[in-house]
Amino acid sequence: MRVILVDNGTLYKKKVLRLLQEMDVVAVAHQEIDLDILKQDFDLIVLTGAYNSNSVKYYGDKLWAKEQELIRAAKVPLIGICLGAQLIAYNYGAKLSFVPGGKRLKGLKRIWNVKKTPFDFFRYYGATVFNSQRWRITELPSVLDCWCASNEGVEVFRHIKKPIYGLQFHPERRLGKNDGAKIFFSIVKLETGFESKLLSEPEVQNAAKVRSNASLKSVQTR
Repeated sequence: MRVILVDNGTLYKKKVLRLLQEMDVVAVAHQEIDLDILKQDFDLIVLTGAYNSNSVKYYGDKLWAKEQELIRAAKVPLIGICLGAQLIAYNYGAKLSFVPGGKRLKGLKRIWNVKKTPFDFFRYYGATVFNSQRWRITELPSVLDCWCASNEGVEVFRHIKKPIYGLQFHPERRLGKNDGAKIFFSIVKLETGFESKLLSEPEVQNAAKVRSNASLKSVQTR
């Protein structure tokens, strides 16, 4: 299972790598994206969140332009986390706004299914996920289908034709202690058939199997 991890400056990079530790990961900074990497044999693309970054709403067409190209060109399943989800949503014309009060929300929150989804572990009281956000997705275009929502807005969505997903929370936080990782790996299994063992075993402290690249220029294309 080979994964492209696009690092948007997340504060939780080590935790993301731990989440993906069963996979062969190539980590790339978003500023260094080169679409030639898509010519290689990858099974999944993951877009991280960000910390104290410029917002997608006001800088999506400038700082995040390369990543938007990657989203449009991707042929394999793609999952965006927090800011990564906002980038996907923005790319397709969704509406973004500050969370009520304009202050960063941080901690556990409750989300609910708004339609039948593969997340059969949800009960009527929903699921708990970890969030750290100042922005929210308030309205999706018809091409994006909302699966889960919270009091703040859209939490899980999927493209109606492509295997592209957005998670407006951090599945890498508190693995095994909330439902974020379950949701992430449910999507991975649905789209790739890969079944993680992390959710049935104690969290492993070993470093993820990662080849960190400062630039995609160093990656040999096939």
